[in-house]
Amino acid sequence: MAGRGRSGWHSSPHEYAIETFLINVQGCLALPGRQRIGWIGTSMGRLMGMALAVVRPEAVRSPVLNDIGLFFWRRLLHRLPFVGEDPVFTDVRAVETHLCRVYVGFGALSEWKWQHLARHSIRHDQNAQLRLYDDPAIGQEFKSIEGVIDL
Repeated sequence: MAGRGRSGWHSSPHEYAIETFLINVQGCLALPGRQRIGWIGTSMGRLMGMALAVVRPEAVRSPVLNDIGLFFWRRLLHRLPFVGEDPVFTDVRAVETHLCRVYVGFGALSEWKWQHLARHSIRHDQNAQLRLYDDPAIGQEFKSIEGVIDL
């Protein structure tokens, strides 16, 4: 999805919304041979799968939508202070430490897996500094739920 990982970034932070992502998925469904898809979704993927099943029920074959219940929301709310940050890191080890702090509670990973996640989560900016791939503008829409949900 746009703004995450190595995908492109939207020009406006307001485009980081389920509605926009749903339009993107429907664009993919317009490609030849892509009229029906299987869908596996957790968190944002679950919400998108539910929305797609409502607007294009004929397009979703055998959806698997994981529950994002209370357990997940508490972990997600822990991440709120970090969403939209644009930290600069001195080295990959600093990225690993940051990711461990952000994703605490989502499950234990081995040291090798944290290192792998850190190596694949960073980019070099125009000044050759290490930054996360995610667009910091995602945080503006995401943080709009802060204060609305209090678990």
